[in-house]
Amino acid sequence: MKGALVVFVKTPGLSPVKTRLAKGIGSENAKTFFVKSVKAVESIAHRILKNNDVDCHPHWAVAENDGLSHELWKNFPQVFTGYGDLGQRLYQVYSSLNKSFDYTIFLGMDSPQITENLILKTISILESYPPKFVIGPAKDGGYYLFGGSQEIPEFVFNNVTYSSNRTLFEFTENLKRLGEIEILTELSDVDTKDELMSVYSEFNDPLTKSQNILKEWMHKIIFTQQ
Repeated sequence: MKGALVVFVKTPGLSPVKTRLAKGIGSENAKTFFVKSVKAVESIAHRILKNNDVDCHPHWAVAENDGLSHELWKNFPQVFTGYGDLGQRLYQVYSSLNKSFDYTIFLGMDSPQITENLILKTISILESYPPKFVIGPAKDGGYYLFGGSQEIPEFVFNNVTYSSNRTLFEFTENLKRLGEIEILTELSDVDTKDELMSVYSEFNDPLTKSQNILKEWMHKIIFTQQ
């Protein structure tokens, strides 16, 4: 089966990035975290692309049409998310790629500690029968990963309060009407300074070079800005 691994991103300079994190560590450090986190997630996506046991193709889902040609997104194909709120953008990307791929997996760039094995487990579930959805729950009440192979009506994505502690609950309540859901390991994601430590503690070897670079940078930020 052929799949798409889609990382949702904003383009620095065209959209604000990590604004809540910036309140705790400063805007320049927040931008640095963003770029290094993007590179960390990209490095895991590269491992998936090179894995001969799966046929899964990474993409960037870029929030700005003008951002598609940005240097950060040059290594994978780019997809414009379209306009609208987050639910509409998620639906637009999913419904578009689902026409060309047997399954689609969504990731954010806020959980750079994600592992190749977690994504491979997701692929294995999506390639099994009967079809299941896959969700990676985040500790703040959202989710860091979503995977599906079936068509999904727009209301499933739209009738959700995003960036709240009810995001995961509302999304799964909508989704479970369509089929069984497999739940992955819970992970933290980074929106605030306090969450840096949680993510830092969840990095597990073996790490990619880009994950190691990010982890070392996070160590300096966490333990020099107490």
